Amino acid sequence: MTIGSNEKVAAVVLAAGAGTRMGSADKHKVCFPVVGVPAINRMVGALRAEAADAVVVVVGALAGDVVRTVGQAYPETTFALQSQQRGTGDAARAGFQPLQQLGFSGPVLVTMGDKIVAPGVFRRLKEEFYRTQSDAVFVVNRKSTEDQGRVAVGDDGTVEWLMETADIDRLRFFGRLKTLLAKTDGKPIRPSTLQKLAEETISSKSKIAAIVGPKLTPLLSASDPVPAATVAAAMDEGADTAQTNAGPITGEQAVRRGRYVNESVYLIRAEALSEGLSHLSGRTAQGEQYLPDVISWLLRSRDNQGQSRFKIRAMVLDEPTDVVGFNTPDQLVAVEAIVASREKKVTVQRQAPSLRPLDSRTAKPLAAWLKLMEKNDAATKRALARIYGSDESLLEERRRMYVKVLKLFGKRYGTDRQVVISRSPGRINLMGRHVEHRGGYINTMAINREVLMVAAPREDDLVRVTNVDRSNFPDRQFHISQELAAVPWEDWISYINSRRVQQMVLDARGDWINYVKAGVLRLQQSFRDVRLLGMDAAVIGDIPMAAGLSSSSAIVVATGEASIACNRLDVTASDFVDLCGEGEWYVGSRGGAGDHAAMKFGRRAQVSRVRFFPFAFEYVPGIPETHRLVVFNSQIRAQKSANAKDVFNQKVAAYEFALMMILDRYPHYAHLIEYLRDLSAEHLHLRPHVIYEMIQSLPQAMTRQELRATLSSAHRQKAEAIFQTHQEPTSYDIRSVMLYGLAEMARSQRFG
Repeated sequence: MTIGSNEKVAAVVLAAGAGTRMGSADKHKVCFPVVGVPAINRMVGALRAEAADAVVVVVGALAGDVVRTVGQAYPETTFALQSQQRGTGDAARAGFQPLQQLGFSGPVLVTMGDKIVAPGVFRRLKEEFYRTQSDAVFVVNRKSTEDQGRVAVGDDGTVEWLMETADIDRLRFFGRLKTLLAKTDGKPIRPSTLQKLAEETISSKSKIAAIVGPKLTPLLSASDPVPAATVAAAMDEGADTAQTNAGPITGEQAVRRGRYVNESVYLIRAEALSEGLSHLSGRTAQGEQYLPDVISWLLRSRDNQGQSRFKIRAMVLDEPTDVVGFNTPDQLVAVEAIVASREKKVTVQRQAPSLRPLDSRTAKPLAAWLKLMEKNDAATKRALARIYGSDESLLEERRRMYVKVLKLFGKRYGTDRQVVISRSPGRINLMGRHVEHRGGYINTMAINREVLMVAAPREDDLVRVTNVDRSNFPDRQFHISQELAAVPWEDWISYINSRRVQQMVLDARGDWINYVKAGVLRLQQSFRDVRLLGMDAAVIGDIPMAAGLSSSSAIVVATGEASIACNRLDVTASDFVDLCGEGEWYVGSRGGAGDHAAMKFGRRAQVSRVRFFPFAFEYVPGIPETHRLVVFNSQIRAQKSANAKDVFNQKVAAYEFALMMILDRYPHYAHLIEYLRDLSAEHLHLRPHVIYEMIQSLPQAMTRQELRATLSSAHRQKAEAIFQTHQEPTSYDIRSVMLYGLAEMARSQRFG
């Protein structure tokens, strides 16, 4: 480093925790590989390359595994033992002790072994430390998650305060309890009211007793209403307010002002770290000590004149994914995708096994499939009836479609191939139009029209498709690698938003190959460590085009199913739905995944009730055997032109802008509102007229210029990204779109 002094920097990496959520009895969490390299070795390597002259790794649980993993790659590493796992603060003390014994007096970088840090972050942290001549600088992120504490940062980068989630929950609980007591006018309070208040305010249900405290906890489960005076006496004095460098704050103020989260990467002067560690005290009954409390103590420390003794600053990450971590296997998968993208691993490490046989439960030689369908014996009829019902004419109609598409495959690609058949039905949405991407329910049914695809894997990455209706769907082909190679992509959004892809889709507007590409390319982006094989495919379908029955989405779903089978990928049903929904963004729309869920989960004569964020699914009784639901074709075409997609994306944008303005105008509800569905009287515990007043506060329409002038700085970056999804309209219908969405979500929730 050319900035700062010549003093050496040491690093302490915490890797003593048990990491039980990874589910391994013999491999430590930090030793799991991330794109082929153990996470702990990535950390030690990055520290040695950018920041530290010496590294101490603190071990505890499964210490042998950690020592063996790090020692083989970095034999010069020092190891320190935390004999009992008593929190990150105690672990930092264990790692700092050998440095003290050696007389080390330079800055110490303290972080966690399960963190994956992007190149340049440590170097930038070190520069910030010396440039500002701080006693401590730590990394914060703009994102907000359930399990990370909050940090308040001033405009100049100085830290005002940081709090753990449990501390904020405690402030919020006692603040709301104080408000509740004021409203009761001395009347007894039902225990169920106290319990509900705790569950709505405290994010972790397992921590309710610890946060509420021993005096109040018994009152939550009392058998009779509790006198208000008893509740008030059980409250600790000042429990609803915390003292900070910026003055006293409440829990609600902490949620609003704590716009950053602590990423647990600290650079601290040795003397400041020593003093902070010496003042740590146990936070739990087990005596656990937390490393963030070192920063909190340094912030509170004053000299004889009442001035701050230590200068503490926060360094905001340039990108939210510059520091990521994991606690569970599914989080590790997400981290792998981020790191693979960062390191440009799209050209992947391994090839999908091109010659490995397909799953015999779903694949057969083409001739065998054709024989089954042409012979149409009792077993085949039963199999088809399980899917389509007992209507003889419908079964015969379906059988002929199978025969046609199988013969087409044989004619175009040969009869000696092992093939799979994927199918995707059309769907109708009985209630819940275009609200699934706002968090609302949709209520769908599959219909007896569908897309069938017969597919066989290739040994290269060429995808070839042919259609029984060649006049409307001419033969097409593409190479997966060529589609991706021309555009650098960090993620799916950046890829589909690139000018080249947008122009390519525009040039091939309405071409059915775009929907095949959507299914295949989204899978390749998700499985970055596998080079997907191409496939030869024949397609037939009888879902009317532009009739509002999602004929195009059916192609995406059928393609996705076929590509997964050809590549033997492991994809859960819910992930498949998300991948298909995001895949269809390739063609320009920005809708949800409701259509794809309806196709994946549809059952004959039953209503599929679906909601997202998180994904929830249930079947409800549909059409009884004595009735039929008849769908008539109005012959009015819902053509998916570029203009139609623009109008659709404008409506989606109006939802986003309306919610942004609600969050700006009613910040005291912001912590409760993540999706449009959250703007309800039930969720916010308000009278319905308050919701109407909130909607009425919105302008009827706004131009882009007005939006830029109105939205707070917190929303401007996201708003600009939304503007890029469509042409600029004369204005956005803000209030009417919001009112429609809320009403439709209420209708669709009741419909089931």
